[in-house]
Amino acid sequence: MTPQKERAKAWQVMRAESKARAEKQFPAVWGRAEEDEGFEPPSPKRSSWSKIPPDTRFGKLVILFEYGVKKGQVWYMARCDCGVRKAVLGSRLRSGKTKSCGCLRKAARKG
Repeated sequence: MTPQKERAKAWQVMRAESKARAEKQFPAVWGRAEEDEGFEPPSPKRSSWSKIPPDTRFGKLVILFEYGVKKGQVWYMARCDCGVRKAVLGSRLRSGKTKSCGCLRKAARKG
């Protein structure tokens, strides 16, 4: 048997073993949820606590609505006190890294 065929066979065995483990751990994924009494599927990654309600203020920004999700990051459309609308990351708003559309930085540069 060539090394390539040996590697392919090893991968097949590993995939079969991992599928068997996955079937035991996550029966709903494999269509067996009805067999397991009391099975509760895992909750989705994003929970209700992560949502920022409209009209919430972060510095000079006021949240208008949830703009979308990209790569697991929640984006919000916000309006700055200077009138600019800007899409911002929810995590940056909560951490305090984003406080305006950029007008605070411009004002600080002008001095």
